[in-house]
Amino acid sequence: MPLQAVLLVACAYYWSTSRTTAAAAAPTKAKAEPAAAAGGPSALQAMLSLDFWLMLVPKAVLFTYTQFFMNYIPQLLNVSYCEP
Repeated sequence: MPLQAVLLVACAYYWSTSRTTAAAAAPTKAKAEPAAAAGGPSALQAMLSLDFWLMLVPKAVLFTYTQFFMNYIPQLLNVSYCEP
């Protein structure tokens, strides 16, 4: 729980500082690159980013273990061991 609180504070700080920085840089950037803002990153660029893998890996691991425990452990609990 303390780690989650630290992460929450860090995310809130990052969000608040990036918002004020982006608001200050928006007028000059909007005039310089109007076409680049509409496009955004491509699918390949998104897959190569660190953010994509930081989201994908925990979800894949959680899904794998969830499926294992839901599908195989109940079968093992119903088996009677050492009975003739």
